[in-house]
Amino acid sequence: MNIGIVTTWFERGAAYVSRQFEQTLSTKHAVFIYARGGESQAKDDSTWNRENVHWGKKIYSPFLTTVIDKWDFLKWIKKNKIDTVLFNEQHWWMPVLWCKNIGVKTVCYVDYYKKETLHLFANYDLIICNTKRHLQAFDFIEEKTVYIPWGTNTDLYMPRPLEHKKMITFFHSCGMDPYRKGTDMVLKAFYSMQAPAKLIIHTQVSITNTFPEIEKIIMELERDNKLEVIHKTVPAPGLFYLGDVYVYPSRLEGVGLTIAEALSSGLPCVVPDNGPMNEFITEDCGVLIKLTKQYSRQDAYYWPECECSIVHLATSMDEIALHPAKVEKMKASAREQAVSNLNWKSNSLKILDSFEMLQSQPISHNHTDSSIIDFENRGKRKVINQLLPYHRVVRLFKKFLPQ
Repeated sequence: MNIGIVTTWFERGAAYVSRQFEQTLSTKHAVFIYARGGESQAKDDSTWNRENVHWGKKIYSPFLTTVIDKWDFLKWIKKNKIDTVLFNEQHWWMPVLWCKNIGVKTVCYVDYYKKETLHLFANYDLIICNTKRHLQAFDFIEEKTVYIPWGTNTDLYMPRPLEHKKMITFFHSCGMDPYRKGTDMVLKAFYSMQAPAKLIIHTQVSITNTFPEIEKIIMELERDNKLEVIHKTVPAPGLFYLGDVYVYPSRLEGVGLTIAEALSSGLPCVVPDNGPMNEFITEDCGVLIKLTKQYSRQDAYYWPECECSIVHLATSMDEIALHPAKVEKMKASAREQAVSNLNWKSNSLKILDSFEMLQSQPISHNHTDSSIIDFENRGKRKVINQLLPYHRVVRLFKKFLPQ
């Protein structure tokens, strides 16, 4: 088969997910990447810019964050004779429709959905659910779903030799979204800890810009050499080796990719007692933190955000810091959990079977699903209505501007 993957393609969690799919599928099939954009591109990086990668045209649109040029996209499909397209984190529905209209099968790697968009997923030929929570949401189209528990490259994410330390180092990675990853909760909990410990935060954006209200806490912790903030992009396997315990009170996750990576690196994990984060953790390899509240996100994502108890997070980190010998045992259990249940080589075998079964299904040519068109048009009308007052103001002020 010739399989295309539509995805962001640079140092980012979503791109690592796509690359894992590429590695699995390419063992039996030809795989081509359509880099549809995102926060960045990696054209100058030989790790990402390879012969099978096509960089989609950058297009500005007031309706969407990432727009795909229709003719560029269809030309890519035709040139590479692609018969199946895997969409990763696809928020715009028209490319799915374009594929259907030319008889190309579509596969969805589930990530983002709202209550109002759930029914649109029936337009895919296959839906890959990597968590039990996603599987639950799509039980109404069970015949199109396949549950493939997420995993990681356990040969790449390896633990460092165990060291008997006097002081525990907590590690936290927030990538490009410190708010969603709960970085502020980590800092507040760490600041209120009683036991001696160190905190290392790896980020791709400025933490103080995101949380100006806790800049004083950050400065004080850095001054006392209790906190180290590493602000740069680091390729896999990342910086997990710098820590002893991974602290990740994420407000919301689609997968929880770094949890699997941390466990594989031999780090016990401190995460919210909420899906899908708690799907990775057992008592032997981590701690589940109580929630104080859950609430709907501003964009009405299907699952609510959650907030951890700062008090419970701090006391749990204190308990960990006071018992380094117990941490050593938890490290071994974390690695064992990853090898047994999160090994992507074994978990991903089901993907090959699913794609090959999909190959034998009949193709519906020139089918147009009005539900997609109706949904996209409603979204455009909503944005236009929001912009109209602005344009009226501009036209009004232009009357008084010098010509």
